[in-house]
Amino acid sequence: MDEVQRRLAHIHIRTSECKGCRYCVEICPKRVYEMTMVYNEQGYRVPRPSHEEECIICRRCETACPDLAIHIEHVSPGYRRGVSMEVLPLRS
Repeated sequence: MDEVQRRLAHIHIRTSECKGCRYCVEICPKRVYEMTMVYNEQGYRVPRPSHEEECIICRRCETACPDLAIHIEHVSPGYRRGVSMEVLPLRS
């Protein structure tokens, strides 16, 4: 039997756009997110993908985010995550 290849995700969060609503934390079926004690420039606590390897790329968090601060990227095996969370341009 062939082994099923796991889908890998890279979660981008534009923390400067986040208003700390926790929708991503609540809606994720795999509990990928957790709230941090980090505050953005606007004074809101921001989430982080603490279990990114569990992401099933359902995109519920992207859809639920009222500030469009989350983007899920499907990546190839061997991908190495960068350091910055502030990597996405604003959506038009």
